[in-house]
Amino acid sequence: MQAWDAGHRVTDVTPHELIGILPVADSLHTRYMAASDTWRAHRKGCEPCQTKQRCETGAPLLQRFVRLQDAYLTHLRNRP
Repeated sequence: MQAWDAGHRVTDVTPHELIGILPVADSLHTRYMAASDTWRAHRKGCEPCQTKQRCETGAPLLQRFVRLQDAYLTHLRNRP
């Protein structure tokens, strides 16, 4: 989990979005893909997580990935 993520909802804007460097959708997609990569890398080397018995480290990684995936897919569904 990155420092920004601790204590913030996945729909909160990042400091970069506040100053206009990244559009919200791009930043959300970037965070979603990073969470996916982190979860997959962890799961690859963790036997409990491979068998759906989440370890202490893997459980929050999966939870973050799922939250960001849901937020990103909701964003896509709600686009004009």
